[in-house]
Amino acid sequence: MEKYITEITDVEKNETLHDFYNYALIKENDKKNLKLNITKPQFIRLLIRLNFCKYYINGRNASYIHIKDNRAVPVTDDVIFSELVNYIKNLPPRQVSIAIDAETMITFDIDSQKIIDALINNSSNLSNKVTFYFLPSISDLEFQKDAAQEKYFYFNNTVVRLQKRAKPEKLEYSNLTKKVWENNIINRDFNFAASRGDFELFFEKITGNDPERKKSLMSMVGYLLHNYFDYDLFAIYVTDINIEFSERAGGTGKGIISKALRQMCNRDTNKDTTFVKIDGVDFDKTNERRYSDVDVNTQIINIDDLPKKIKPDTFITDISEGVGVRKMYADKFNQQVKFYISTNFAPNFDNPSDRRRAKIFELSNYYSDILRPSDEFKWFFGNEWTATDWDEFYSFMIRCADEYMQNGVTEVSEVNYSDRVIMETTCEDFVFWFEEQIAPYTEKRSMAMFEKREFYALYTAKYSETLAVYKKPMNYFWDWVRIYCRKKSFPYSEFRSTVDEFYIFPDSLTMQKCKNQRKKK
Repeated sequence: MEKYITEITDVEKNETLHDFYNYALIKENDKKNLKLNITKPQFIRLLIRLNFCKYYINGRNASYIHIKDNRAVPVTDDVIFSELVNYIKNLPPRQVSIAIDAETMITFDIDSQKIIDALINNSSNLSNKVTFYFLPSISDLEFQKDAAQEKYFYFNNTVVRLQKRAKPEKLEYSNLTKKVWENNIINRDFNFAASRGDFELFFEKITGNDPERKKSLMSMVGYLLHNYFDYDLFAIYVTDINIEFSERAGGTGKGIISKALRQMCNRDTNKDTTFVKIDGVDFDKTNERRYSDVDVNTQIINIDDLPKKIKPDTFITDISEGVGVRKMYADKFNQQVKFYISTNFAPNFDNPSDRRRAKIFELSNYYSDILRPSDEFKWFFGNEWTATDWDEFYSFMIRCADEYMQNGVTEVSEVNYSDRVIMETTCEDFVFWFEEQIAPYTEKRSMAMFEKREFYALYTAKYSETLAVYKKPMNYFWDWVRIYCRKKSFPYSEFRSTVDEFYIFPDSLTMQKCKNQRKKK
């Protein structure tokens, strides 16, 4: 049996392109003209053909989306009409013939301007929420996302996929099974670079040219870049290695790490909200709109230059449960994010459970206010970089993400962190005096017993002014002692009696005595 294939003619193709409006013959001033009309169902079908849909933010407020080449772009109704006009302008002309009677036919030419005029005449009837309501909905499930063992980076020309126990690979957008938000696409072309760039050299300087410390900080950067939240989350704290009693140090490279993270997250680094930077100096935990810059696509919050007065436990709930976002004239919503917190001080965690919500990295003191990265590399992060420089930078950041993907966050031993906490939460005079008092006991880790009032009197006799600003100076003094012992991992016990006693390196009998007293309470 012979098989016939029906080909669609150019005329039929053209008719299909023009099927979103009606026409009718009308009489005006003894002349016969053609009137065009666009109905709401025709309008919606055209929008669907042009890949417009709607997306519900947090299941409530509808946003309009345009899908093109598997890329999703949020749009307003103004943009929708602009796209429609562009589509109509590119339509080929159309001819229609209408029979007046059995012997007479009138032919009309329909060009793009006549269709645009019809759109203008119908716009007030078409551009309303009721009409747009009938656009099809797109859900979160239809978007490409990072998974527990999978990470994606999107560039203009390619997609890079990282997987557990696999090498990084490049994909075409057409190979993706799901859609990608356009503001997650880095606005540059990318090719893997085998060479090390200036940014990696900078990274080596801030980690003290120590391969293990470099690997650790790379894994922390990779954790922040992994846009996945279904596991125990923690904040990355980056501080300085210096031990100083001054109020501020800075200049060690924390800000450049922030710029690097922003480059990897935001298509437009001036306005996109995947990476949100908040000034720590002005951060007010009592302000319900403190996270108002956060949006539904925010992945990383950078609390920049966190001051000493803000305690780390301020962020514990926000880290584990997400931040509550309240914007002007909008419903409050919750957004899960990862925190990058930079500070010139050593964050002090008194509660061990709070400490588990943080990974702390101390940057080397190679850079400072005297020597800045721009002095050494002659650039201010990205300025005057060539395409090769950018490829080297992106390749290194992708390796950071792959380091985390393969090995998780690796931590290295602290350098000066505990000593900095002690110095920043007590005072210089106390630290040097207390170390002198306990030196005979710390060398052999032998038990020391101090009568509290007598020991406090010894200190105030020499340093009468350091505690004078406090209402209960003796309480503060013993808080300092406890902080010192905890941060140095010195075991201690306390016994309350007519003469209160404090023990460092208590023996087993003393520990049992203090334990029994606590049980009686």
